[in-house]
Amino acid sequence: MTTKRELVKLLKAVKKEPRALTPAECDELILLLGGTTRPPHRPKSARKPMDWAAIGDVVFSFLENSETLAQLEKDLAEMDSPGFLVKAFPNLSVINRAEAERQLAEALTTGRPNLVSRIESLRPKAAKNRTQAESMAVDWFAARWVKRRGRAMDKKAIENTLTAIKEAAGLKHLGLAEWRVIKAEAVSYGEKRIAHTLEEKREI
Repeated sequence: MTTKRELVKLLKAVKKEPRALTPAECDELILLLGGTTRPPHRPKSARKPMDWAAIGDVVFSFLENSETLAQLEKDLAEMDSPGFLVKAFPNLSVINRAEAERQLAEALTTGRPNLVSRIESLRPKAAKNRTQAESMAVDWFAARWVKRRGRAMDKKAIENTLTAIKEAAGLKHLGLAEWRVIKAEAVSYGEKRIAHTLEEKREI
């Protein structure tokens, strides 16, 4: 169990860099204040509630798909360009050009259809902007019967979640670039907490 000193340190850190407390952190804070985390008669929920990170991951995954799609389409355009042979084999001589063309033709026979297939499968999953990504996320959650607090994940709920994430991070704008920074910081913070917990266990 986290000590009082560690909880005070945690709260100071959260005050300095606002973020949502985890359920475990909330329980320990409630216990420290003399409260009860869960009455004996209250059954545990069978479904894990959706958190900010899960909702953000779904929304911004559609924007990440858009980045990947743009790169694949660029690769396809280069593959179809007249100068692709020169780019692929910049140091070709007259002697080995015929062999290089044969190898390239073989590669394109399998490589190009696979690239086209990836593009076609990814295109419906790519969003041009965050508004479209939010709408696609609504459909994604609906198809999987995912709910939050007993209600369907509608666009308003997703917008409110992203606004809460933006405000907690102290940002004026929350786009894909900002989301990646938040995720990286969360991973770093989680790794530090795990390392700290392991160090405490070694000292026991």
